[in-house]
Amino acid sequence: MYNSQKLHLIGIICLHLLYSACNFKEASTQVDIADYQIEQIEVSSNTKREMPLSEFIQSISYVYLETKPESLIGEVSKVEISNGLYFIMDNNYTQSLTVFDSLGKFLYRLQQGRGKGEFADIDDFSIDESGGVLYILDTTGKRIHRYQMNDGQYLSSVPIIDYYQKMQILSDGNILLLRDGNSYESSPPPYQYNLICRIDSTGKWDKGWRLEPINPYLNVGDIVIASGSNKGQLITRQFSDTIYRYHDNEVSAAYLLDFKDNPLPPEFYFTNQQSFLTDKFFQNYTFFSGKALEIKDFLFVEYIAAAAYNYFIYDEVSKTGNTITWVNDIDGIPIFAFNLVHDNQLVRVLSSMEIDMLQQSNIDSSEKLKEIASHVNFDSNPVLMKLTLK
Repeated sequence: MYNSQKLHLIGIICLHLLYSACNFKEASTQVDIADYQIEQIEVSSNTKREMPLSEFIQSISYVYLETKPESLIGEVSKVEISNGLYFIMDNNYTQSLTVFDSLGKFLYRLQQGRGKGEFADIDDFSIDESGGVLYILDTTGKRIHRYQMNDGQYLSSVPIIDYYQKMQILSDGNILLLRDGNSYESSPPPYQYNLICRIDSTGKWDKGWRLEPINPYLNVGDIVIASGSNKGQLITRQFSDTIYRYHDNEVSAAYLLDFKDNPLPPEFYFTNQQSFLTDKFFQNYTFFSGKALEIKDFLFVEYIAAAAYNYFIYDEVSKTGNTITWVNDIDGIPIFAFNLVHDNQLVRVLSSMEIDMLQQSNIDSSEKLKEIASHVNFDSNPVLMKLTLK
């Protein structure tokens, strides 16, 4: 009996080795996500507390983005800071990337077109700060375009394969591409099924990850840059419950969000984003919006519960967290969310419409809000609120 069991076990091992050898090529192009180091975070609206900005903010300053016909921004889809310059992407209205200096003065604009250095669409952008190069992801044109970041001079472009929504330039010169949760059966190998793809500076395939999370149903993704250079990139997926990290050339599951208040039942997870856009969905369930920021030893997570946006702060040292309400005890301007974390700074975009709405809704509005409102009108470009961390 013992010998037969032993022979059976040896047979299983041999078959496993044979199977692994036959599938070596597939395994080399499709990598599962490691989840052995994942940290579970319980997210609940029952643990609420007010968060005074003065607890971790040293100062607040404002940048008025110059308003000209050639610099007018329809909507801020993404904002980045690099070498004192502000890069503002609008991929909804003007299909452009507009650049301002440290004082908000307009420098140049890259826009949609058919000429040299122009792009069919702008889906995302990323900056190689050390090399002084700006990259624009043009999925429609199936290319990544390169420009000098200081003056916008066109440099070159590289081809890409398939559809991607987000891009990040890595410190080694490679490019990380992220796309949504569709299966992409028609994609050519080795891109097929890989939701994260890494290519080199010439556009050549390097590596891919399937990105199969704890909850396997995905939607539109995002790449969020961690504030600490030793932490790498955070990768989030809207409606998913898993936050990933790209670090040391690999992708791993970093955090599992455990929503305690009316979490989505399995039957509500779909790959079609339109399936979520119902009143019942937003009013009755709790789910991750896909937005997360990492600031020093704190993780900020935005989630939706009972049709309202909530913000959860998690202390990575004490392993505790609370749903928070921002209290601006520095200059009184209300804080709802942040658009960017960069090094030791947080940035919030204040549109002229929001400034006007804040004034109308707040009878005792702060003196700072009144001052800002006096410098803008309905047609003005946004104002950037910069908060410097302690």
